[in-house]
Amino acid sequence: KKAMTNVGMATPQLTTDLTKELGVTAAQATGGVGAMLQAAAEKLPASEMQTITKAVPGANNYLEAAQKALGGAKLSELGGVQGTFNKLGLSPEMVDKFKPHVLDYVGKYSPTARGLLTNVL
Repeated sequence: KKAMTNVGMATPQLTTDLTKELGVTAAQATGGVGAMLQAAAEKLPASEMQTITKAVPGANNYLEAAQKALGGAKLSELGGVQGTFNKLGLSPEMVDKFKPHVLDYVGKYSPTARGLLTNVL
């Protein structure tokens, strides 16, 4: 739990679930979720992305983690979400393992936000 506080997550449940179920570190979980949200941010209009960030606790923290992992680059410059996962020390196959967890988490807070995210992931 202390690590979650250090990550600054408002709701660490998604991070906790990913570390437990997929055997990744908290930093990998946070960066991976952030990469998926960053993919949405780069593809969706700002108003739709705002629907996601307002509805989902911790969304901005996940996005900040992605920005740190990306070092200011866009996802497309690093080979998309898979490239970012690689940079985090995760295999590209992990994207498919993260996706249902992320969508379920977002869906708990906003079915609309889940729909928006599903369309871009």
